[in-house]
Amino acid sequence: MVEMGGDPKRVNPLLPAELVIDHSVIVDEFGTKTAFQVNADLGIPAQPRALRLLRWAQKTFTGFQSRSA
Repeated sequence: MVEMGGDPKRVNPLLPAELVIDHSVIVDEFGTKTAFQVNADLGIPAQPRALRLLRWAQKTFTGFQSRSA
């Protein structure tokens, strides 16, 4: 918005909005001795990005709610 010459404080949802973060489990490896560790190693890096987005949106927008599914 700033690059376009506008006021970033004017960017807000027109209606109350809700972001739902789905904590689904994706299985990348199954039936091996290392399956748990492989799946944990692949799944954990995605969580911090989702939480950073959530915190940013909560601070930035008015009329914005979030919940986990």
